[in-house]
Amino acid sequence: MTSRSAMEGSGFMEAMFLPRYEVNPDNKNGIMAIENQALVQHTSFASMLGRVIGLLQYVGLIGNIMVLFFCIQRVAPSMGRAGIINLAVADVLQSAVNIAVLMRTSLVPNPEESEPLFHTETFGCDFLAWFRLYTGSSSNHFSTAMAVIQTIAIVKWSRGGHPHPANWKIITFGLVWLINLAITLPPLVKLWGAFTYFKDIGHCYISFDADDSKTRLDWGYIIFFMLTQYICPVVVLVVCYVTTFGTIYCNSYMRGLSRKRSGVEEDENGNSSIMIKTFFALTLFHYTVFEYPSSLTGGSVRRHQVEVYVTPGTSRDGDDEASVGGGSLPSPDPSPARSMPNGRASPAGPTFVREGRPPSALTNGGPAMTPIPRVNARKNPLPDL
Repeated sequence: MTSRSAMEGSGFMEAMFLPRYEVNPDNKNGIMAIENQALVQHTSFASMLGRVIGLLQYVGLIGNIMVLFFCIQRVAPSMGRAGIINLAVADVLQSAVNIAVLMRTSLVPNPEESEPLFHTETFGCDFLAWFRLYTGSSSNHFSTAMAVIQTIAIVKWSRGGHPHPANWKIITFGLVWLINLAITLPPLVKLWGAFTYFKDIGHCYISFDADDSKTRLDWGYIIFFMLTQYICPVVVLVVCYVTTFGTIYCNSYMRGLSRKRSGVEEDENGNSSIMIKTFFALTLFHYTVFEYPSSLTGGSVRRHQVEVYVTPGTSRDGDDEASVGGGSLPSPDPSPARSMPNGRASPAGPTFVREGRPPSALTNGGPAMTPIPRVNARKNPLPDL
């Protein structure tokens, strides 16, 4: 039985709302329950989308550097150079990690048969998830900081002043790194939020579980993260855009009409308008082509379906009946063996045929296992996506 692939909104939302499953202690007779695991069905479309995303990330990175070079470098050269360095470092680090993970997961022919990126839940796994989160958050805030600095410089320039880069620009960029460290560090040090490890693809995602429950989301950290990572930067960017366009297209235009500027001055105003248009277009291009696709890496086209594997011929509810004292286990279904997709015959018993073979990590070198839909659904419901 094959699950259809579905596009998730983003890696962040996917990781935040992935179903969390508890191991049912009542099922002990040969049953392997799966906790915090999502079996991923990759398709050829996912591989194609992964390649496109990888290309668009580098195109977006180049576009973002062009924004800083043509806009900020012209008005405040020193601030422009510092911004290019910091933002380029954040973008390159984020792209490198995202594309490395994407190449390891979405682009392999059969991820279930390949070696996982991480074999156990280790600090390295948590560090990779945190590093992706940290570089992505830093990239967003550097773009916002550059928009703020450019807006201040253009407002001063339009009023006849000359923006002089100050030494505080170093403090500004240092604060961006430190602020993002404070935003993203709590899950890594187990203070707030948590990281969830999915063994099926050997990949780490950030999740926001409450400290006292694995099934309840920590909405305090979710709201804090959304405000600091997305909502506040977007609001600041909108304010900067409105201020910048109002300054250039209103102030400069009125001054040009009143003072009868010369042709050279008009050319400068025209160049400034082109710079602002370029800034708006390329920044919008950066956020739509670079930031959003980068959030999809490692979790793009997939649908999660949880399956439980049981030893052939074993009753899934047998342990419950035995614990009540209801006698022996029911005999297996004597119906003929059913054909498996791989050409072999499956033993008699409760079966749930799924295309392909079970992931090798679930067998642990033991006997072949046959998947069934779910175990004890009344006591341990597994929500479907």
